Amino acid sequence: MPRWKVSKVEWKLKTGFFKSISVLKRFIGISITPYIICGSGRSGTTWLAEMFSTGMDSPLINEPLQISDSKKLTRLGFGWNQPPPPEGESWQMGERIFTQILDLRLINLNKFSEKNFAEIKQFIFKNKAVLKFTRLNLLVKWVVNQFDIPKPVYIVRNPYAVVASQLNHPAWSGYKLNLNTNWFQNYFDEYQPQIDEANSKVKLLALEWSIQNKNLLDGRLNEKVHVIYFEDLMQNPRKCLEEIQNVWNIRLHETTYHNLNKPSGSTPGSDQFETDEDKQHHLSKWKNVLTNEEINDISNILKKNNYPAEQILKDNMFRIFG
Repeated sequence: MPRWKVSKVEWKLKTGFFKSISVLKRFIGISITPYIICGSGRSGTTWLAEMFSTGMDSPLINEPLQISDSKKLTRLGFGWNQPPPPEGESWQMGERIFTQILDLRLINLNKFSEKNFAEIKQFIFKNKAVLKFTRLNLLVKWVVNQFDIPKPVYIVRNPYAVVASQLNHPAWSGYKLNLNTNWFQNYFDEYQPQIDEANSKVKLLALEWSIQNKNLLDGRLNEKVHVIYFEDLMQNPRKCLEEIQNVWNIRLHETTYHNLNKPSGSTPGSDQFETDEDKQHHLSKWKNVLTNEEINDISNILKKNNYPAEQILKDNMFRIFG
């Protein structure tokens, strides 16, 4: 959907409007229930968030942690890949920021889809919202520990396919790995030798995926979040959506299922996934994008970071919980 570009004055007025609505809701006792969907970029987060926003008739809050569109987060020194505090250490600033994000007082207007009356009405009158993140992976366990919210949905896609998709997407055309932050920067110290050795865009993208999804190697992650797989979602979307509805204890409008074969608004082109052959082609087309050398480079980085590269290649997906 088109980005909502505004002037500085418009930005202040519209930010003030949406913040005032959220504050008013809190004042009169209307709490917001945030339903979080997270995953690395090009993993299906947008498609899934659009499905649930439509099916729940709720606003979609897109990329609250995109610091390039948030002066407040930039000023506070949040990173593009913001890590959590060390276990047991308090982080009052993080708690304040996420309190504002989760009750919709801090939203990203540039990523909040183009406004029309229906969407504004949703924002005003609904007591729930879908929040979609591609920069929450490292923080998701911390957020769940701090806030009483529905179990976030964490979507995982084959990292080879993620890298191939990012290479072909205009949003990554000027890509640079950015691990800078004013908060807990030493979290990334162990990766510095790999950063120094990564001499190609493919290697850096693979390394970023490995860092972002570090929590997937924690066998206890499924206690905190509901993990789903892009490949399962592609091949059997109705089953995956039903699982999420059961976890969240909600029901989607039946009309939601009419759009199961359509790509998300962030996907270039207009491919449809009508047949099993279409779906298999989509799941395997990364093999036509990456060279053998690039596949080997990604495999080496995954292995260095304790991911089962050979199994991922064999299965054409990365499954962690059986």
